[in-house]
Amino acid sequence: MLQLPAAVPLSPHTDSHLPRLHNPLWTADESNARAERPPYLESNAVNGSLAKSRQTRSVDVTLRPIDCELSSWSSWTRCDPCQKKRTQGKYEFALTEYESYSDFERNVTKAERSQSSFSIGFTIPGIFELGMNMANDNGQRFVSRTKRFSHTRSRFLHARSDLEVARYKLKSRSLMLHYEFLQRVRQLPLEYAYGEYRDLFRDFGTHYITEAVLGGIYEYTLVMNQEAMEKADYSLKDIHACAQAGFRIGAAFEAVYLKLGVSMALCMGVLKEIKDRNNRKSMVEDLVVRVRGGASEYVTALAYKDLPTADLMQEWGDAVQYNPDIIKIKASPLYELVTSTDFAYSSTVKQNMKQALEEFQKEVSSCLCAPCKGNGVPVLKESHCDCICPSGFEGQGCEITSRKSKEPLRVGGEREH
Repeated sequence: MLQLPAAVPLSPHTDSHLPRLHNPLWTADESNARAERPPYLESNAVNGSLAKSRQTRSVDVTLRPIDCELSSWSSWTRCDPCQKKRTQGKYEFALTEYESYSDFERNVTKAERSQSSFSIGFTIPGIFELGMNMANDNGQRFVSRTKRFSHTRSRFLHARSDLEVARYKLKSRSLMLHYEFLQRVRQLPLEYAYGEYRDLFRDFGTHYITEAVLGGIYEYTLVMNQEAMEKADYSLKDIHACAQAGFRIGAAFEAVYLKLGVSMALCMGVLKEIKDRNNRKSMVEDLVVRVRGGASEYVTALAYKDLPTADLMQEWGDAVQYNPDIIKIKASPLYELVTSTDFAYSSTVKQNMKQALEEFQKEVSSCLCAPCKGNGVPVLKESHCDCICPSGFEGQGCEITSRKSKEPLRVGGEREH
């Protein structure tokens, strides 16, 4: 819905992801550690030229692993491009147990929404998980697939791992504003007229990014059937321990389970339940995965099949290195760009923009939408409200389904007849 422009305000029809960060206004203040210069890659360049040459080396010299980083937004490191780069990161999951959907929604879904609130005191409507828009397929699938268990006795185990590969910061002084944006602001009336200021926000967004962290987020949610768990004599803590064990399995197979205080036979049963969840009725009702960063079809296909392993996380980490996503941002309101350096009567225009922004936030808020039927999630798309139906349902009231189950969809805790 709302665009967060990078170094300068962007058009809403322009992708504001990675290419926009390739901007001379961004300065990298933190990135991956770079390896020391190997002795056999000494440069014989003259006068410190950026063009580096390499001395001849013997074929008997064994190539040593070098942490290369070839980036379009930073200078080239001295490395051997033939070496395969592996992204080094701490691939650990933070696992949290939830006894009900309301606990899960409050601590995961709503908590992620609140992270999009900025220090100026209000939330950007439509922004989900620091820039994840509800119109995004990934976000829709995550919400709808977990929402359908809102009126069941299901238990939830949520796991999340964050990988950071770069950090960028916008220079605070001498910003060069886009010519079109500059002219639009100069044409704004000094006497407050909401319509013209609203058009500015629609075309250029309400905020601009001042800092950004690039990387990836890998998270999954195990939805467990409480009745089936009780019959099999499992607890949510058992599932928690087995999920950890499944990720750490390596050479010391039995030692991992022993260290976590859970039996190997019990965990093998849990992992089998996860694998067979789509083939038969089991205590694992669903595995909902959301992956951001690392545009690899191979990794994504594996991620949605089973719990992550150390090898899969390494594959994902390598993909994130070359296809990172914006996972954290700091943003400032657009009116902060209005200064006396570029605009006459800047204080008046700035005050008008503040007032218009408050009105604009109320106008585009999804709180104005009526509740959806059939456990649908209300969202505001441009000027109209829409409902995102749970997985497997569609229609005006999410009443149409192709599922074979005869169990009617529950709405507001009651069954539909």
